[in-house]
Amino acid sequence: MNHCSRPVRGVLACVVALLAATACTSPATTEHEAPPTVAQAAPGQARAAAAEVCRRFTTVALGVDATRDLSPAEARQRAAHRYGTPALAEQLAGHGHDPTWALLVRHDAHIEVRTEPVSDDPPPVRGDSVGAAVTATRTALGPRGWTQRLPEVVVYCSLVRTSDTWRVTAVTVSDTTMGAQQ
Repeated sequence: MNHCSRPVRGVLACVVALLAATACTSPATTEHEAPPTVAQAAPGQARAAAAEVCRRFTTVALGVDATRDLSPAEARQRAAHRYGTPALAEQLAGHGHDPTWALLVRHDAHIEVRTEPVSDDPPPVRGDSVGAAVTATRTALGPRGWTQRLPEVVVYCSLVRTSDTWRVTAVTVSDTTMGAQQ
């Protein structure tokens, strides 16, 4: 059953399910990297800035590290506080179920995330709102050479422009290997 068809609760279930199933981190995004600032820019520049915020959000949200996080929820909270709206941070608070968590803990592992923009005719910028998406390739890495490839996912971000940057307001994740949303 596709739980993503239900408003709000479905979106939250999608976020929890897939973010939980996709813990990750990327060496390209630093822990304290701020969102890119936006001025009233041309639509192409606005879209690029929003896509960058979606990429950064995804990298941090999927960036669970079993050596420093107490649960997968910590990575999602970092992403929401850094790149999301307060409402998104509130929605994601405490959502830490992750089927890969026990595996990560057992191997003292973290997940490396590589992202690529999804460029399949994205919707236009409408006022202060836009959508963006990235494909995330994930690999679990342990300290003694252990690695495990995890399913690739596509992360769809809804963003709103604030006075100085774009902020993620909602996120949906889809497992590309199964072709079904989670």
